Amino acid sequence: GTEPPGITEWHCDFESDGEDDVWCGLEKIQNGFEIKHGTDAATGTNPATDHTTGTDKGAMLYLSMPSNNNTQRSILRSPEINVPDISVSSCLSVWYTNPSPHAGFIKFKIQNGSAPSDVMGDQILMVDGTFPSLEWQLGIETFLPPASGSFRLQIIGQSPNGKPGSQEESGIALDDVKITDEPCQMPGTCSFQGSTCFWAIGEEENNGQFHWHLHTGSENTTWPKNDHTFQEAAGGYLSAHMKKNYSGPAHTSLESVALYPTPLTGSCFTFWWAKQGGDIATIQVLLKEPSWSSWMVIWSLIGTLTADPSIEGDWHFASVPFNASSVPFKIQIFAIGHKKDAGWIAIDDTDIQEGTCEVIPPSAIVVPVTPSPTTTVNTPTPPLNSWECDFNENVCGLQNVNTSIKWERQNTLNCTDHSEGVWYLSLPKDVDAGSKALAQTRPIQSPENIDARCIVFYYYIYGANTGQISVITKHGDFEPEAIWTQGNPKGASWHKAYIDVTLTTSNFRIQFEGIKGQNKEGEVAIDDIVLKDQQCSSFFPTEKPGVPVACDFEESSLCNYEVEDGKGTFDRVYSNDPNLIFKPPHADHTYNTGYGHYMAAVLTDDRDGKVATLKSPKYDTVQDTSYCIEFWYVHSGTTSRDYLNVYIVNEFDFFPHPDWREESAHVGKWLSANIPVRSNRKSFHMEWEVEQQKRDTVGVITIDDVEVHLKDCKNI
Repeated sequence: GTEPPGITEWHCDFESDGEDDVWCGLEKIQNGFEIKHGTDAATGTNPATDHTTGTDKGAMLYLSMPSNNNTQRSILRSPEINVPDISVSSCLSVWYTNPSPHAGFIKFKIQNGSAPSDVMGDQILMVDGTFPSLEWQLGIETFLPPASGSFRLQIIGQSPNGKPGSQEESGIALDDVKITDEPCQMPGTCSFQGSTCFWAIGEEENNGQFHWHLHTGSENTTWPKNDHTFQEAAGGYLSAHMKKNYSGPAHTSLESVALYPTPLTGSCFTFWWAKQGGDIATIQVLLKEPSWSSWMVIWSLIGTLTADPSIEGDWHFASVPFNASSVPFKIQIFAIGHKKDAGWIAIDDTDIQEGTCEVIPPSAIVVPVTPSPTTTVNTPTPPLNSWECDFNENVCGLQNVNTSIKWERQNTLNCTDHSEGVWYLSLPKDVDAGSKALAQTRPIQSPENIDARCIVFYYYIYGANTGQISVITKHGDFEPEAIWTQGNPKGASWHKAYIDVTLTTSNFRIQFEGIKGQNKEGEVAIDDIVLKDQQCSSFFPTEKPGVPVACDFEESSLCNYEVEDGKGTFDRVYSNDPNLIFKPPHADHTYNTGYGHYMAAVLTDDRDGKVATLKSPKYDTVQDTSYCIEFWYVHSGTTSRDYLNVYIVNEFDFFPHPDWREESAHVGKWLSANIPVRSNRKSFHMEWEVEQQKRDTVGVITIDDVEVHLKDCKNI
């Protein structure tokens, strides 16, 4: 039904409940969507039952492009949603069917709550006919709400290539569209706290003598006393109880939603189990693809459940390595109870991760999958200790995650300025703004407790508003964290990035995210990624003589830069520091986060004259070599009353003059500057001098990402 004003979550099942609005407050911006029921399936391509009720009387949203829709696009917009905390991610989940690869697609975008209806938001999810089926499939995506805390969901349906398909190929159905104010729990992952998440319990058989049910330890002394997730009596889990004196055997099943293909490097399904009673004897994990006529057992635990009385009642870990093929698959947990004694079996904390794992317990039987050559179970691959890839032969096991677009291996750019090869990963060009690609490494393990690592790679961002690159760390089940983001255009050249990371779990991954901007002609690419088993400071800023020197001020040593105080000073700061007396830029330039460091000279209202000077180390030059100084700065002050002077100084400059001067304020915005070094110098160093006149307000001038290039400034 229609939600009240000020809603923090929103859900629409398109059902008519009394006087409820079947559209749930959705605003029709452009026609093309309609409400259908399963009984309409005979004359259309919608499924025979809806998702909410599972009956032919249930309602669903259906996309059918009308002949008078000249743009071949249909748009709905949700009521305004206000989240209580913008720092907490929200979740969009939607159930859909798509009968054909030619039936078109539906995009879901997040629009600022105050934006006009014709302004497109940022895309967070797209469902299409990649895996055509009239069975209900799940689309799900975690997203960060806009800074205003207020947004609307845009549902945009479109036929392929702007042309409607045939009657047999048209039509996408949606149901149970839902936004919640907490991160998504991904398919296959469940702690069973009051629900089975995206798992479905099989139909009751054997007169209910042995059937999965949700329970807590506080309900009955027959079940586990505590769940595994919280180790508390009030915690939830799933269990099946074999009734006393039942002649048996009996079985019960738990089935996942359709899950999407994983790379050839494999996947890992994990869960925790507990049991009580001698004849609760078998747990199996099964795999099924749509083309298979039956389920295939890929993992089975039999003897362990009956042979060792010491394991009774305790939680035990299980892991199942497997490979899926190129079509969606499902997983089933199948438990068998045998006759004689009463007993129970319980499971908790299921999870599916990309990357293989070892078989646990070792006594479990792993059965190779035989119907398809692409679904055999590989020997588990050990976690990575270090990793590197130049993409010249392949992607080195880097795995594309299921997002709206994929990183593509290309070779059209000039890579010779940093690599002997020509291949790299880039974002596709002709895609919508906001389209996201995400690729991740296999799990990385820290050998001998060495948890300090350095990621080194090259990136290429050419063209204004082309897009951005983020490096994200994922520690086990914790929320992924972006540790580096760059979206500023850097010109037609490759740039090197160094990022320190700390491993905190054995299931640690590095993810590379690319988000496309409005400029479809620009280029966003990454190359030559290396994960080193040492801190960046051990070889930064130079790995070998001749490599251009750079400083991002992330280290407290300041790369051996010196500060000369005047009436103030240069301080190494970060924007999220609550003790700052000035209004900082929203983030540093290096990592584009509030915790990245830069140098800042504060402009106060009680000073007149030189504030401070920042001095670099001395650099020796090579004859007949061009040098260019590049740096980024923010001038938040008063135009023509504050000055940033930059000097390129050698040992004979007794009365140096500024080589570059800035006196125009650009509040809160990082700008770049390039200064050529005169060729007749044997050595030089740089000085950034800040001057101010008295004023009525507090301002700041900041410096970040200084780099000495061995090339002409015109080539940067």
